Amino acid sequence: MNLTDNVFSKTASLAHTNTDGFSTKFLNKSPSYLRTIKAQGRELNHQNLATLLNRVTEQAEYHSKSAQRIPQLRGFAAEWKDWERELASIFSSNLIEELELNDVAKQLVRKQFIKKLI
Repeated sequence: MNLTDNVFSKTASLAHTNTDGFSTKFLNKSPSYLRTIKAQGRELNHQNLATLLNRVTEQAEYHSKSAQRIPQLRGFAAEWKDWERELASIFSSNLIEELELNDVAKQLVRKQFIKKLI
């Protein structure tokens, strides 16, 4: 399974959505966006992944807050949090791999990322 199919299937199964809903709700694109990318044999780009990560973190936060009021939702909220962490890892790994950085450059980028995040 390629990157696009992987992130779509995991997000869609949690959000109970189809390709059109995924495109609009999680990528901020037109309903046909994901279908078009897949038909062209392309992958989601870094901007798409960043937008997706932002939307997933919003969903994880929303479900986490809901679970505080409704304890039965804790398992579902935990699934969103797990997916949030996994997607962040996918995003960072994909970015570094695609840039084809050597080990020293990877370390420098990681240090700069950490500085920017603090």
